[in-house]
Amino acid sequence: MYSKDEILKAMETCLDDHEKVIFKARHGVELDPATLEQLYSNFNISRDVLISIEGKVLRYLRQNKNPHN
Repeated sequence: MYSKDEILKAMETCLDDHEKVIFKARHGVELDPATLEQLYSNFNISRDVLISIEGKVLRYLRQNKNPHN
């Protein structure tokens, strides 16, 4: 499990501004979480794009996880 701070750092490090907005909307950072349907229509993105954005954050977290945790 990752802390909120770790996730926010990963998001800030590896996502561009547009991707950050989508990630925040999906996961309820600063606002209520959006449904998948809302994301697809409001941002005009596909499921694959959303998976790619979330994958970037997860890869960063896995690669930068402190081995002492």
